[in-house]
Amino acid sequence: MKIVHPKMFVTIDFSVNNCYSLTIENTSEFYDKTRELHNQINNGLEGDFVMSELNEMDIKKHCLFVYDYYSDILNCKKTTSIVNSTVNEILKHDDFIEDFSVLNSTMLKLNSKIAEQLDYNITFSEDFTFDNFIKFSNYKINFAENDLLNNLLTLIQIACQSSSINTIICVNLMQVVTEQELDAFVKQIKYMQLNLLLIDSCQKYKLKNVENIIIDNDLCVI
Repeated sequence: MKIVHPKMFVTIDFSVNNCYSLTIENTSEFYDKTRELHNQINNGLEGDFVMSELNEMDIKKHCLFVYDYYSDILNCKKTTSIVNSTVNEILKHDDFIEDFSVLNSTMLKLNSKIAEQLDYNITFSEDFTFDNFIKFSNYKINFAENDLLNNLLTLIQIACQSSSINTIICVNLMQVVTEQELDAFVKQIKYMQLNLLLIDSCQKYKLKNVENIIIDNDLCVI
């Protein structure tokens, strides 16, 4: 599996090594390429990055792009959708008929009492569905403060469980973790048999068992 760009003389070939460190020292180039990659993967926009194996692949379906380490990365739109979908499958395949019968009865009684106290006629749903229950429950994944890498690994585990994601792309992760932490993260990604692309604006660490590529300020590949 490869990731290439027609204007970059770089090939990220995961068949050679499943973990790459790509340093782009030129500020404009770093912003342009990471923004383009973000738009292709997270926003589904057109771009020139191509992911392929035997044939071209849909990059947004196979890549997880992470760049914001200061917010609750665990409860993004992607993971919330996965959690809700998983809960929905549990509700469908396990026996919750009696539980939902009680819920519907309680909801009906409560709404009937409310309707009696209004000066106008109202209608309301008499069926509390699985979708209603999931929306009401507002599921959130427990976010551990000051534990970025564990949160990141939890995000990756959830994202890969219920999708075709096999490649993790992290922008400037090297700038916010220690060398020991990053080395442990790379080892875990290898254990999970996933591909990893670290894109940084400067090479803070040179990691073992990681293919290192540098695009310098003059856009020469080192």
